[in-house]
Amino acid sequence: MAEALPPVTVIIDGQEVRVPKGTLLIEAAKKAGVEIPVFCYHPKMKPVGACRMCLVDIQKMPRLQTACTTPVSEGMIVHTRNDRATAGQKAVLELMLANHPLDCPICDKGGECPLQDNTFKFGLGVSRFTEPKRKLAKAIPLSERIVLDRERCIMCYRCVRFQDEIAGDQALAAMDRAGTSQIGVLDGETFDSPFSGNTIDLCPVGALLSRQYRFRARPWDLQRTPSICAGCAVGCNVELHARDRALQRMVPRENMAINNEWLCDFGRFDTLPLGIERLREPAVDGQPTSWAEALESAAELLRSGPTEVIVSPSITNEALNAATTIARELKAGLGVWPATTGQVRRTIQDLVTSKTIILLGLDVWRALPVLALRVREALKAGGKLYFVGAGANGLWRDTSATFATVEELVQALTHDGALPQPISILGWGADALGDELAAEGMVGSPATAANGAAMTGLPKATFEAPVQLLVGNEDWPLRSSASARIQLRWSAAGDAADRPSIVLPLAHPYEQTGSLINLEGTVQQLHPGAAAPAAAHPDWLALAELAEALHISAAPDMETNAALA
Repeated sequence: MAEALPPVTVIIDGQEVRVPKGTLLIEAAKKAGVEIPVFCYHPKMKPVGACRMCLVDIQKMPRLQTACTTPVSEGMIVHTRNDRATAGQKAVLELMLANHPLDCPICDKGGECPLQDNTFKFGLGVSRFTEPKRKLAKAIPLSERIVLDRERCIMCYRCVRFQDEIAGDQALAAMDRAGTSQIGVLDGETFDSPFSGNTIDLCPVGALLSRQYRFRARPWDLQRTPSICAGCAVGCNVELHARDRALQRMVPRENMAINNEWLCDFGRFDTLPLGIERLREPAVDGQPTSWAEALESAAELLRSGPTEVIVSPSITNEALNAATTIARELKAGLGVWPATTGQVRRTIQDLVTSKTIILLGLDVWRALPVLALRVREALKAGGKLYFVGAGANGLWRDTSATFATVEELVQALTHDGALPQPISILGWGADALGDELAAEGMVGSPATAANGAAMTGLPKATFEAPVQLLVGNEDWPLRSSASARIQLRWSAAGDAADRPSIVLPLAHPYEQTGSLINLEGTVQQLHPGAAAPAAAHPDWLALAELAEALHISAAPDMETNAALA
């Protein structure tokens, strides 16, 4: 472990602050409670000093310096708001605004735009430019998810640096030079990255925007609710944004133990119930009915013959508890589908600090994208990545070596008699290899569905029982042996028209309370960020009501949640 650097004393705007030697001046200013305006600087990426917004006056230095690239030293005296510093900051803003379009009334970034904020706080207040503004291409689709407005871009390089340093796929580039420099992709390519949505959050001026959210709401219209992403078992912390109780977008919340401050595109865009036909009322054999009648019909079917209760690995812990109770009391089979469940030993933080990471046929880049970013954190700190198998490996750029078999891997790693520690192993067969190598880090076959860890130990569903209770929003496979199906889901069901079926509408995960367990075993709470359709119930409440119709006592935590609904 690297030794801590000795502290130094710095005076910033008359305030004395002690920070470790080598700390960037901008971070020292934060500790002193002094705000220095920035555009290009981000604490999770390397400083580049591209925008020049953070100019400050350092005593004994002949010129203004950028606070984001200047390390502090003992006795340094800094002025951030004297005449020299403010003149420099005002000049930078004036030049940025010389060609920036007056799009604020229609720009999605309006109201949460650092350029707006810095202009009001640190700007000149007037413009001396009378020349026409430069015209560039607007609303350029970079991909199905992202649109680029080149007129707004201030070339801070945050987006390019994120794709290079954090994602590592270099999906964006700075093209041309000087006054003609632009952000974009190479000819014939699209912005193809599973993390492209993070550039929307990073862009300080609204040059990169979400095509899904564009023109849907203004920031001051939004109700903001902390919750958990239901896209996979990483359990990223998110904030749900709704307007008039209807979901509009989802953004990441920082949690350094789980997702840092990033979010994958699948979670950000594809887990939202936007543009999807919802179930809005219960139905029996295709005919709308009341919840009471649908529950009574479902209970009658479940009592009529051999039953299999099949749960999605994306339902809440409370719903799983109720489904387990129903299956036990009915002496029914209980299975999970898709069977993408599993849990790992230790934590995501153990993965980040690992010196050796082994992937056994698991493509974390596609299956658990944000976990791939945590792998890259370990690699940037000096770790090495090894892949076993012939399948896809989205982290191929960062992989030190690929092996066909586990035996080849073990032989290569132990040829000199010493295996680098700590080790993390992920994928199928990880537990056995972890025991063999005495791995100390994250080991196991992680779930890829939202609540997969809670499903560990459940058998794979067979879909062979005549009566099937299906819980969750999956595209359930059809089996000719099923004479009746009871479906609890939030989107319109796609069951065969000629098959007797009972459908009960559920709330979307972002419209209900409940809890999920992530792949490391951490229990996290869902909170409703929007209103569900009037007839839709949370998954745990719907199953509690079904249990009541079957005269089965619901578990205590179900009763507690029902009281909270």
